[in-house]
Amino acid sequence: MTKKYISIISFIITIVAVTLMLGIFQASSLSHAMFSAENNFMWMVFLMRLFFGIGLEVARVIVSLTIISSCVLFYWMIRHLLIMTFIDKKESSTEESNSQNKI
Repeated sequence: MTKKYISIISFIITIVAVTLMLGIFQASSLSHAMFSAENNFMWMVFLMRLFFGIGLEVARVIVSLTIISSCVLFYWMIRHLLIMTFIDKKESSTEESNSQNKI
């Protein structure tokens, strides 16, 4: 399995996890799911403003960056685990021995 396919599979797993977090599969319609996601986002902004006393726009940016970075971190973690599982270490050791034989 190449890294290209592993990246595609990791992206699909990340999209499924995000849709589960948004509640799309439990919602009766897409508008209900978007309302639920927006409601959760605004609660996060409210709590950020409450605890840290920052402005509305700054809180929105911080919450947005937190959500995006958690999705990227989840994608990176899944990709790394799949690479560790499915990439053969024999190929890399064979390449190393071939490069040593050339020297």
